[in-house]
Amino acid sequence: MRYLLVIAVILTHFSCKKDIVDHTNHIIKIDLDMLGGEPLPDLKINSTIQLEINESSLVGNVNRIEWHNGKVYILDVDKSKALYAFSEEGAFIGKTKYGRGPGELINPFDLYLDKGSNLVYVWDQSLKLIMKYSSTLEYLGQEVFNHPLTNFAILDNNKTLIHTHYSQDFVYKLYGPDNETVEKEFIPDIKYPGVISIFRSISIKDRVLVIAPYQYDIYKLKDGDLYSVFYVDFGKYNLTREDIEQNGMHGSWNLTSEGKRVSSLHDISEGESFLSFRVYFKSEALDFAYSFKDQKPYLINEYVGKNMLPPCTVRGIAEDDLFYAVVEPEDLDNFQKETGKILIEGEIDPESNPYIITFKLDELVKN
Repeated sequence: MRYLLVIAVILTHFSCKKDIVDHTNHIIKIDLDMLGGEPLPDLKINSTIQLEINESSLVGNVNRIEWHNGKVYILDVDKSKALYAFSEEGAFIGKTKYGRGPGELINPFDLYLDKGSNLVYVWDQSLKLIMKYSSTLEYLGQEVFNHPLTNFAILDNNKTLIHTHYSQDFVYKLYGPDNETVEKEFIPDIKYPGVISIFRSISIKDRVLVIAPYQYDIYKLKDGDLYSVFYVDFGKYNLTREDIEQNGMHGSWNLTSEGKRVSSLHDISEGESFLSFRVYFKSEALDFAYSFKDQKPYLINEYVGKNMLPPCTVRGIAEDDLFYAVVEPEDLDNFQKETGKILIEGEIDPESNPYIITFKLDELVKN
């Protein structure tokens, strides 16, 4: 069992920005040629979590993972087609059932965790329903939502913000409480062949942040408008409009694989002191943690290269600026054998559930 890495297409900073107030107040500059040239802040591993394994709790692929209030939620879109809940110690709490009955799922496609209410929402692409569960996955109800989406969030007043990759007229749409009325549309879509998907494109903490295909901006949604609050500048490696027009979707991806360009952002997550995001460069996933304290980006991969972390994929920031990441059993086993650092006692089964590792960058936490 391996963590499924869905490679998605490059984002660029050239699309028309209708309904966007361009108030970029910070540019995050990243020089890919100079990575590894500065000392790293200290990193402290808080825990390495072994997810319980039984007949019900074996996860197929980790397509989405959320951590909140002492619980870990994993959505497996491809194999088991289920949502799992574990405790922060790894104990199995529950799992959704496959089927068409109340609370059952056929084709779960995205997960939204409302951290204010401790409610969990799942959109089923086949049933066209948004299912609502308690924090322990007790079924609480459902609503029809017959619109294709990649990511979604339930906002105040029961409005639903969606991001879609299905060549729509706009990348984002805000639906009213009836799930049919479009109250606002954001970022005109670029027409392209095939499917473009990015990892978590909506992050909600004290504010709503979004990212979009073909851009390097990070936007804030406030009072019905999008405000550009960050722009990630990779200099000569940023894709241009000409790159896309001349090479198309697949050719542009080849440019990133060859190290001539860099993809834009995936899996955006905001904590109290950090903003985390991922890009793809030379066929490698690069996880960055941008520090609000010193306004610098740090590459988590460098900690892996220095054997301070096992190979992992950062999936978000939980409470108290705690980063959480997914580690495959084989990678953890190799890390322990090669470094002598024991994070998990006993034999590691390569076919077991993935491990969840949590860590902190304490000296960069805002006081």
